[in-house]
Amino acid sequence: MTAVIDNTKAPASAVVYIEATWGNQTVRGTGFLVGRNDIITSANLVYDAKGLGQADEIRIIPHFDPKKGGLTAYKPVTVDYFDAAAPGRFDYDGDGLISPGDGRAGTMTGSEADLALLSLKTPLGDTYGWFGIDGGFSGGGSVSIIGYPDKFNNAATVDTGSITADPIDAIYFNAGDIEVLAGHSGSPIFYTTANGPQAVAVVSSSSVFADLGDHLDWLRTEISANDRLLSGFKGTTLKGTAGNDVFGLTEGRGFRTSVGNDRIDGGDGLDIVEYLLPRSSYTVWRPSQNANEFTVTRPYPNYKYDELYNIDRLAFSDGILAFDVNGSTGKTYRLYQAAFDRKPDSAGLERVVSDQIRDSLWC
Repeated sequence: MTAVIDNTKAPASAVVYIEATWGNQTVRGTGFLVGRNDIITSANLVYDAKGLGQADEIRIIPHFDPKKGGLTAYKPVTVDYFDAAAPGRFDYDGDGLISPGDGRAGTMTGSEADLALLSLKTPLGDTYGWFGIDGGFSGGGSVSIIGYPDKFNNAATVDTGSITADPIDAIYFNAGDIEVLAGHSGSPIFYTTANGPQAVAVVSSSSVFADLGDHLDWLRTEISANDRLLSGFKGTTLKGTAGNDVFGLTEGRGFRTSVGNDRIDGGDGLDIVEYLLPRSSYTVWRPSQNANEFTVTRPYPNYKYDELYNIDRLAFSDGILAFDVNGSTGKTYRLYQAAFDRKPDSAGLERVVSDQIRDSLWC
């Protein structure tokens, strides 16, 4: 039976209330901390597959109490999905209905893909704690759900019951004894151990839950990568291959890095470092025109810098800074000038060069 609980005590303290807004439309749901600045929720809570896309604003409130005002809300810096190219995979045809899965091993749609990771610049986990993730859970035994359902005026509640694993799809089915209500979307399905709560799934619909075990690889990658958003991040050392490399992307999932006190050596080949913000947000310093080393600094809000070696290009949100004058950027520039007897516009040059970079690196 669903009951209201004290959300200032573990494990409820690590479960957060979430509001997602598109224009004047707001939906409410739940998420849960799985690291210092990492929150898992359902993709359907923060992404509208019918055409609106990702919410205009996402507000995260720990220790939410509907009777209190002035509660501190946090906003994610980045939102990552199982499929970065198709965040709405949970509702592929955009009809507003979420199917359980596709009945095929190795692919995920419907509730299987209904997962989002919200990354913060504030380490909420240090204050409120977080859930572990059990990727090997196979069902059986009692599990619990904590959330902020509308029926209880979005007060924190808990219920217990059981789930069964689908033999093919990456989902669990509600055995019928867990009460799932509006506002539960994104809630953790978990069990408790001596080492704390272990999440096994996230609520997608009233009867189907997304299995976290099949998402562990990309979740662990993103959870590690977003540490750079935290103040005091000490950075990492990265070494490129003998071929073409792209740094700043997390396993090709489309996450661009901020400056994070990293040391990057591109090695041979055409090597690129990608940054999240426009060129004007950074200072690029190179000791001489022919030097193969330089630094990228972001003075605000917290002074951070990257040391770069053997890097050919920097890709910012508004353009590409190329150091390989004999590469495609320089060649395209000279070809354009010869054909049209004028300098190319920056947008056109960037588009052509971006296509060339994509073709050379990813095809």
